Amino acid sequence: MKAILVDPIILLVPPPSAGEQEITQWISHLQRWLREVDTSPFQWYHCAALILKHLPYTHLPNLQTLRLWQRRYHLDIDIHAIIHVFTTFSLQDSRSLKEALEREILAAGSLIEATCNNIVPSQAITREPTPLQGDLAGLLALAAASKSKQIPLACTLAIATAMLPSPTKTLEVFGEASFLSPREELYEQRFGEAFPLLFTPEEMEPLPIIALWKLGETGVRQAIAAQGSKYWSERTLLSFTFGPHFFASIQQHRLETNRIVLTKFIYFAAAIAANAIKDLNCHLHPLYEADPPSPPRIRKRDGAKAWRLELVPKGAGWRLHYWHIPSPNGGTIEFDRILKKHDSEEIE
Repeated sequence: MKAILVDPIILLVPPPSAGEQEITQWISHLQRWLREVDTSPFQWYHCAALILKHLPYTHLPNLQTLRLWQRRYHLDIDIHAIIHVFTTFSLQDSRSLKEALEREILAAGSLIEATCNNIVPSQAITREPTPLQGDLAGLLALAAASKSKQIPLACTLAIATAMLPSPTKTLEVFGEASFLSPREELYEQRFGEAFPLLFTPEEMEPLPIIALWKLGETGVRQAIAAQGSKYWSERTLLSFTFGPHFFASIQQHRLETNRIVLTKFIYFAAAIAANAIKDLNCHLHPLYEADPPSPPRIRKRDGAKAWRLELVPKGAGWRLHYWHIPSPNGGTIEFDRILKKHDSEEIE
């Protein structure tokens, strides 16, 4: 599993007739999944365009509705944090499952037009708002047909959803599809594929980050290389090193067993080495000699430029400092240290 679709049932606000218990349970479930979307190193996908095609935006998390419930039920929630993560996630076209599948299908030189005949358990579709059911079934049929043809995204797809009445752990999708053969001939074929269902974040496959970290630099390098291969396999990773203060900063802040911080570091470190970090939402910016608009901080001995990014926004607000050392082959990355948001911007 590396790709996860967030089921609309998680995002859609309860109806006006909902009582306090239903509302608080929905908010709790939403917060838990949005926390994973914001912090875990999986590829998260939505179908926001599908939802907004049929329903007004007020059916999705919004300030007005959350404020109303907060006042009515005295809820202890951070409304702006919920809206920020949800909006950042749902507005990214790159996280639209339909568009992502179509990109991979096109890259494979294929063509897939799928029709859904049946979904088991049927409640996974019938409990969705009626206007969404047809298009959502079509999206799942496209994913299943893609999986039958070994399209990578579909082969690793799981679905984060709400609990179903039946005890099943998989969603089975059956249908028929038109495929384009290598000789560019269209042919029809039936398909039937299953996708894992995740009812809680605890059911996700964890990266064995703590065990790898205990191996020291060797384990950390293995973890970064694995993440780079998983998410940016088409790119060659830049070489990277660890500065003299890096592992000391981990010990100083007692982060050796902090799964969230270490997992985020591994993911962002791989993105940095893959030269993909600017595509991610991590508040990347140069470190400066003094307050901007002073010049960026450049290390004299090798011309390295200092950078800072956000690993975890809340709580201590963990940040990563690193150097990018220039060279004709793209350069080398030197991870300098992990520190708290309000710590002085040290880098050496």
